[in-house]
Amino acid sequence: MSSNKNAGEGRLMRQLMENVWLGNAGEWSAMVSAGVTRLMDLRAESAPPPYPVPCDYFPLQDLEFGQHAMLSAAARQVKRRVEQGEIVGIYCQAGLSRTAAVACAYLLEEDWSLNDAIRYVSERHPQAAPALGLMRTLEDLARMKQSLGLRHEAIKVGKTAIHAVHVPGPGETMVLLHGAYGSWSHWWNNLGGLRQESDVWLLDLPGFGESSDWDTEAFSWPDYLRVLKAAIEQIAPRCAMLGGYSFGAYLAVYLLAEHPFLAKAALLVSLVGRTGDPARHQPIHEERFLPHFGFADRVAVVRRNLARFHLCDPESVDAQTVYLIYHNIFRTRLSPGTIRASRPRVLPLDLVSRLSIPTLMLWGKNDPFCQPSADSWAEALQTTNPGLYCRVLPGLSHWCQYEDPDRFLTEVRRFSALVTNA
Repeated sequence: MSSNKNAGEGRLMRQLMENVWLGNAGEWSAMVSAGVTRLMDLRAESAPPPYPVPCDYFPLQDLEFGQHAMLSAAARQVKRRVEQGEIVGIYCQAGLSRTAAVACAYLLEEDWSLNDAIRYVSERHPQAAPALGLMRTLEDLARMKQSLGLRHEAIKVGKTAIHAVHVPGPGETMVLLHGAYGSWSHWWNNLGGLRQESDVWLLDLPGFGESSDWDTEAFSWPDYLRVLKAAIEQIAPRCAMLGGYSFGAYLAVYLLAEHPFLAKAALLVSLVGRTGDPARHQPIHEERFLPHFGFADRVAVVRRNLARFHLCDPESVDAQTVYLIYHNIFRTRLSPGTIRASRPRVLPLDLVSRLSIPTLMLWGKNDPFCQPSADSWAEALQTTNPGLYCRVLPGLSHWCQYEDPDRFLTEVRRFSALVTNA
């Protein structure tokens, strides 16, 4: 029988495992006929059409390096669906490169070695193999898992599942929250350093990343904070350090102001605020995605916003960074605007003034979101609470811990030593 006839009948698809099938975009019907209960579309070039079964969408580009966040999240979604009893059909356009990459990444999540995963996928589907960029990304993910001992876990608070990344370390527990339109990967460049000092937990907020959705029509700030507090207390009744980045820093300081025994110390990175004469404040207008934008247009917007507002060094705006942020935006289901509209109008200055635990506050000197400048904002906070440890780092912008992880780690270590010796 010719290969064309096989393709028309959908017989080129292959069964990876009992509950996982691999195929191309034209074989979805054959996969459903074979018992697939959920599809996974990997095509960045087109969104999935309506299907008679649910479809998870993780847009990947075939030839590009740096898609670590999207690739690993797709693999974990396959793992979750299989654990829920679903039969998953994974496909890209041709069913060869991206499909094989996610299949290998899924086996990595099941604790296979990368070599064994590649060999097994090749045996099950001899025509399929990740393209070079995706293979390099898989190699990075495998090294990361092996060197860091990184684990993905779910913390249940009622019906809400909080996705947590646990990076085991020798010290006391540190819990960190991400910023708006983000996920745990806002701390991607800090995992190796922080785990030398602490037992690190990174949480995806509800409605973001891989945590449960949150009902935007009935959003409740008190309920949202209650779930976060309960998740943190499950990790540690009183963690050694609770921290956050940007909007996550606001959440952390709000929790600590309301619940001072939630943590022994605080780490607030790039907490945004304004002080002084409003006439000196400059509006910040980040570009937004327009409805007609394709994948390449959206990625270009992310690249420009990173270069203008979040990172100082142009070399920091590389492919992995751009795709990481694109993935985070793509996976945001709870609009930060919904949260802002519903939360109490409590200014960061007021919250920080109520902190009684040792607190390290960090900013990049070029952070445009601190008005009129990061130095002025740090000075205002220090005035309202003289016990703060405020540090403004020259040559960095808003995403300072990502842009210079070594300097960030140095400040954290210095602060930890001060607290320990106090």
